[in-house]
Amino acid sequence: MKENIAIIGAGVGGLAAGINLCKAGYQVTIYEKNNWPGGKIGGRTIEGFHVDTGPTIIRAPYLFMELFRSASEDPELLELLPVNPQYKFFLPDKRSFEIFLNASETIESLQNISPVDAENYSKYLEHTQKHYRSALGIKPSVSPQQTITQRGKNAASSMISRTLFRFTSTYFSNSFIQSAFSFYPLFFGQSPFISPERISMLHAIEQQWGISYPKEGMLSLAENLATLFERLGGRLIFNTAIRGLQAKRNQITALRLKSGKLEQCDYALSNLSPFGLKKQLTHAKSNPTGTNRNTGCSFFTMNLIIEPHTSHNQLEKHNIFLPTDFERTMSDIFRAKILPRSPWVYLCVTKRNENETQDDPYDNFFIIVPVPNLSSEIDWRKESLSFRNTLLTSLERFLPDLRKRIRHEMVSTPQDFKDTYNLEFGTPLQPAVQTSYKNLFYVGENSWQGLGLIGALTAAEEAVKSIKGFK
Repeated sequence: MKENIAIIGAGVGGLAAGINLCKAGYQVTIYEKNNWPGGKIGGRTIEGFHVDTGPTIIRAPYLFMELFRSASEDPELLELLPVNPQYKFFLPDKRSFEIFLNASETIESLQNISPVDAENYSKYLEHTQKHYRSALGIKPSVSPQQTITQRGKNAASSMISRTLFRFTSTYFSNSFIQSAFSFYPLFFGQSPFISPERISMLHAIEQQWGISYPKEGMLSLAENLATLFERLGGRLIFNTAIRGLQAKRNQITALRLKSGKLEQCDYALSNLSPFGLKKQLTHAKSNPTGTNRNTGCSFFTMNLIIEPHTSHNQLEKHNIFLPTDFERTMSDIFRAKILPRSPWVYLCVTKRNENETQDDPYDNFFIIVPVPNLSSEIDWRKESLSFRNTLLTSLERFLPDLRKRIRHEMVSTPQDFKDTYNLEFGTPLQPAVQTSYKNLFYVGENSWQGLGLIGALTAAEEAVKSIKGFK
């Protein structure tokens, strides 16, 4: 008889683990409290238009392709398209520069901002590659078969003395270039002035393997993963929250659903963060001294469905609008816990109407702005509209009359992040909690902070190995 595995949450980690476990012959069921797959990358629908609402950067895309190939599925079904330039940075004075997959092109772009810093880029890249080698135990040029996930956890747990921002400052003197190479930890809720310098290895990963974006958006990636899981025999049950665990002798024997029904299992995996799972199952109140209260940020996001305009031609896939004073902006968010006076703004062009089709004549923008987490005194019911207008005014310096061309929009605040993804204080930066159950394993990017979707695939792979070797 097949052993039964229950997975809490249909995020990337949960789906990847489910796919691998189905291939290994287990009977797998994923319970998802929402009505869509993918967790943070799941996306939403606004007036019939599909929009992305979470991570938009796929580093080391071959990892997803290998997952499909290992299940005898054509990886081309994922339609992962390379993104180059990888990022475009806009300065307050309307100048801009870009990071390309090709180092010489990046150097040429940096020359327009700071010739001295452009000369130092090669040394900076070489140092990030050293972090890559020491953290992962492999060379950046290694064959894809020796995957990043083999040594990934070393990277997540590495201790290093310098902060990321101080590290970048040793190579770059221009404040805008410093901030451009320090943004990586913002997407998982940590300040570049706290995060260790080894996070810079993400730049080396992007330079070696590139970054990609699904042709039909991130929601399509989640749907493809869910389809593959079900094709392999897995069960995916939506609108089903878990309300408790039944255990015997330090081993979970069943999950208790919100309805009260017990679902028996031999092993359990959680795509929730360890801290998030503990709080959901124990119904504990917020701990005012939690680690993330002091360090983690949350996000204010906007999805815009907008009429195309010639000003959009200056935008690339991933765009970052840099604040006048990066250090002050980070201090507002992480220390003072007030709305940033000069926001740091990420804008992803999730869809561009390049062919001027009449069936879908709009461009889609997804905007992410780091803001204080819910331990601040910000009342988002009062501040949301005002902050939205502040952001649009800021963007209109580069995209004239932006708000006049908006046809549909959706705004999410830190409270939405907390409610939707079970994130304490609305931040992805969660304190670690040790499991007391021998047959409970964690998957998902919350398990290994700092690696994004790579971390989700890494955690899934390690959990599967643990189950296979479980005694």
